[in-house]
Amino acid sequence: MNSAPFVSVVTGSSSGIGRAVAIELATRGDFLVLHGNRNLSGLQSTAEQALSNGSAGVLAITADLQCIASVQELVRASFARFGYVDAWVHMAGADVLTGNSRLLRFGEKLEQLWRTDVYGMMNLSRLVSDRMLNQPQRPHTPSMIHIGWDQSTTGMEGDSGQLFCTIKAAVAAFSRSLAMSV
Repeated sequence: MNSAPFVSVVTGSSSGIGRAVAIELATRGDFLVLHGNRNLSGLQSTAEQALSNGSAGVLAITADLQCIASVQELVRASFARFGYVDAWVHMAGADVLTGNSRLLRFGEKLEQLWRTDVYGMMNLSRLVSDRMLNQPQRPHTPSMIHIGWDQSTTGMEGDSGQLFCTIKAAVAAFSRSLAMSV
């Protein structure tokens, strides 16, 4: 029997869909690396819920995906304990629809989305894929998942549509190109 746990990383797991994904993975008994940026209470809550739902263990990390040094530390710490990651689920994204960010002008929202959802995700994913390609052999192929949006190819009216269709189309294009590269 293999005693090495299945290790899953979920970025953006301090709230929303990222939190739901992390809690679901916990029910499978995965060891979870949880990521958040500023929502420390949400990250703590996700960790507690994951442990009570059967996770093999939890490591919670804060990192700003707009900062390359922070991204590098997130990757280093995620691989440090076991030397491998089985699944990397990239859920993190800038929230420009709620809180004070909802008051930003269109261009400011676009910049926040671009710097986190595209620039940060691309830097992070390239580092993660390099590590996954060179990690110890596992009984299965490691995987990376980027979350898209079905409207990104068809469009949607309004500022939100213009913002999110553009950003998520960029995420999808990068994801396909990274998959072809590795």
